[in-house]
Amino acid sequence: MQGQESSILEGYLTLDQTANELGIHVVTLKRWKARRYGPQPVRVGARWYYRRDDWRTFFDQEQAAPKGRKVRA
Repeated sequence: MQGQESSILEGYLTLDQTANELGIHVVTLKRWKARRYGPQPVRVGARWYYRRDDWRTFFDQEQAAPKGRKVRA
């Protein structure tokens, strides 16, 4: 198993990484978190992490939702 070690945080992104991948400013992401828009992050110590797959699911649900209705993940 040498060389194939994976991180326990594999699949998780920091706030900065998430904002970068979404193409938004980290302040916008923090605002969304405060308003409970989008998937909620996981706190590990003093850091917040988002699961990449949670964002994919959230966007799929947003796209499938009837117009005029917001989906809460």
